[in-house]
Amino acid sequence: MDQINIRKFQQNDAESAAKIIRNNLFDINAKYYADPTIRNLVNIYSATNLIQESSKKTIIVAIYQDEFAGIGTLLYDHISCVFVDVNNHHKGIGKKIMNALELIAIDNGITIINLHASINATIFYQRLGYDAISNLESEEFGKSIFMQKKL
Repeated sequence: MDQINIRKFQQNDAESAAKIIRNNLFDINAKYYADPTIRNLVNIYSATNLIQESSKKTIIVAIYQDEFAGIGTLLYDHISCVFVDVNNHHKGIGKKIMNALELIAIDNGITIINLHASINATIFYQRLGYDAISNLESEEFGKSIFMQKKL
């Protein structure tokens, strides 16, 4: 397997990150969620918003074969975003992003980490040791599964 490198998000990563997120939302999540929900999420994860959020959240990126391949965000004990380039799914990139976010949380004294999984990502998180706690649904974000893991 080729090396996957994780590094801190830089402002010049924003366009690439937003594109990966947008592609995932339209190519994969759109099979499970209504169009208004997808469009709302595309707006939330715009390049401009990612840059603004980078001052509040820990944002990391994955580089695979010298290409931008994924992004993950952490705010205190909550992972709020993990996306991998749709052409690079099932190569260990998402797992590497999750491991890095968990290590950052541990370094910050977090013992339980939380996330809201999309319907299509629940199995991925379960394989990484996350337990489904409850189902949530909102008009703005659609259905998600609140999950936790003890670190």
